Amino acid sequence: MYLNSALLIAGAVVVGYVFAARLLWLRYRLRLTQGYHTFLFTAASSVVPLALAGFVVSRPGIECRLGHLVVRLLGPASLHFSPQAISILVLMLVALFLAATVPVLVHHLARLLLGKSMKQLKLNAMYLAEPAPTLSGLQFSSYHYAIPMAVTLSDRKVYVGYPADISSSMYSAYGSEIHLIPLISGYRDPTTLDFIATTSYKTVMDKVAESPGRHVNARMFTISIPEREVVHAHLYDPELAPIFAEHTDRSESD
Repeated sequence: MYLNSALLIAGAVVVGYVFAARLLWLRYRLRLTQGYHTFLFTAASSVVPLALAGFVVSRPGIECRLGHLVVRLLGPASLHFSPQAISILVLMLVALFLAATVPVLVHHLARLLLGKSMKQLKLNAMYLAEPAPTLSGLQFSSYHYAIPMAVTLSDRKVYVGYPADISSSMYSAYGSEIHLIPLISGYRDPTTLDFIATTSYKTVMDKVAESPGRHVNARMFTISIPEREVVHAHLYDPELAPIFAEHTDRSESD
């Protein structure tokens, strides 16, 4: 009886972990868990593959054939297992197979139905797993809405551009850094804190691209910004800047 209980618990945790680690929408939530929360999360994640496995082995003759296969694989050790334990092993093996393969089918169907690439699905899953609005969340929004983000540093330096990689200490090997492909750089006016553009990276990229025999990859201009240096960040569309300037009243600040 104790063996059966141990097989059920251990099997459910392993099956749940494999399923959660392979399914995008659970993978990043799993990475955020610690200690007994990981145990509970993996156990809960095993419900779907175990339910599917239960349906499979309940088909006529399936459990019997798989049971004989397990007994042959165990050899003489099978004598230490009761028929109930063999049935549990069969269920767990089928569930483990489904936990590894079902996510692949789900991802494929999601790509077809949503018309998104695997990278887009991954970013969406990472965004949904974020526990709170953070700089990583702002990077996700920049990617999702195709709008640049403006990052103001502690020395008043400002960079406007697109995230080259979604960097977060929770998900990325890059750690807590922002990897930005800059379009414009400048600084904040010390008095008004208005953004004053000084360098157009996009113009430089276009000029270099016009040079004969030069191949330009925007990632060549990627800059790395430690999150600890960021004092403010927000989405910023350079094309809307003149419109905002036109409708900004400076009379009170003057």
